[in-house]
Amino acid sequence: MIVRLEETKDYREVENLTREAFWNVYRPGCTEHYVLNQYRTNPDFIPELDLVMIENDMIIGNVIFSKAELMLEDGSKKASWTFGPISIHPDYKRKGYGLSIILRPWCDNDAETLYKWASNPDVGPRAGWAPHQSVEESLEIIRTVFNDALYTWAIELKENGEASN
Repeated sequence: MIVRLEETKDYREVENLTREAFWNVYRPGCTEHYVLNQYRTNPDFIPELDLVMIENDMIIGNVIFSKAELMLEDGSKKASWTFGPISIHPDYKRKGYGLSIILRPWCDNDAETLYKWASNPDVGPRAGWAPHQSVEESLEIIRTVFNDALYTWAIELKENGEASN
């Protein structure tokens, strides 16, 4: 199994996958493939976190992330990210593929991986921060900004136990 970024050439295949994955699940037919299509042109869409799962040279899964805003009980707002739709081909459901990606709290051991992502000038500004200048800076962010497990999660690939990069 391979997890990689979705490419423009994958769009139609992923939309068809999403239609198949959600067909008649919540109601007759589905609209999730249209939602996916519309997310890609939304300024909140995060293309650096638009992932496909491949098995036997076929795209069998997809998840996308977008920026969002949470309204807290005290009326304040907190920037966040959301994910979905999460699609898995019907032939691969209930076979453990959906468990390949785990959301978990950040830890000190993730500093190098975070730096790989956060030092990229195309990633940080989309999330609202300047590119990280060192692994030490990424570690400090993990310890201070990412220390709230209620709101901040690392995406881990189950196969290697590391935050994805």
